[in-house]
Amino acid sequence: MQRSAMRRVEDKIRSLSAQLVAVEEDKELSPMLAELRDALRQHIERLRVRLSSYPIVVERRDRNGIPRRRQPRETYLTRTAPQAR
Repeated sequence: MQRSAMRRVEDKIRSLSAQLVAVEEDKELSPMLAELRDALRQHIERLRVRLSSYPIVVERRDRNGIPRRRQPRETYLTRTAPQAR
C-alpha cells in the first residue's frame, strides 16, 4: 500500500469534516455524511491491512491460534455473510 493513497484519504476526511462544520442547510448534511463515512471505512480498512503485517500482531495471533486474514475484511464479509431474503 502506498503512503500517498493513505494521505489522499486522510486529506479527504479532513476536507469533508471542515465542510460539515461549515454547512448551514440540513439537507446538505446527508450526502456529505455518507461520503465521510465511506472515506472513514476505507481508511480503517487500509489501517487494518497495514497493521495485520505488523510483527507483534502476527506473533500474538499465532500464539493465540487466531488465523491470519489474507484478504480485505469487506471481501471476507461478503463471502461469509448470510444472504438477505
